[in-house]
Amino acid sequence: MRVLFFEPDFTGHHFAYLGRMLPGFVDLPIEILLATTPQAHASAEFAKLLGPFGHRLQVVPCLTKTPRHPVLSGRHRLRELATSICELKPDHVAVCYADGLWEQASLRTRLGRRPWPRELVVEGWICRNAPRQNATVR
Repeated sequence: MRVLFFEPDFTGHHFAYLGRMLPGFVDLPIEILLATTPQAHASAEFAKLLGPFGHRLQVVPCLTKTPRHPVLSGRHRLRELATSICELKPDHVAVCYADGLWEQASLRTRLGRRPWPRELVVEGWICRNAPRQNATVR
């Protein structure tokens, strides 16, 4: 089984999040792929946060930099996810920080233009910080 983790935005907290999720996968009898950008793979954040998983993680630096505009970013990420799925042929996909991309995928599906095969499980992970207790908003 091939599991694809899709992470086009390699800021430090994104890799920290993925680094917290990977321990649940590394002992399974699966092939773990990470689609990301070449810059992400070469970053200090990657080395520090995902380097320890190197023996279990096959990095595929096939993605390009995401535009900073919310709608353009979602479209770009969806297009690159669909291309990654087509080229890498995973059995399961986890999209780290699916914000923006998920809305675009839902819209395309409702319009009858599903971005990936119906039988493929594609999970969209969204991480939010829990509000601090006793915090005052002013």
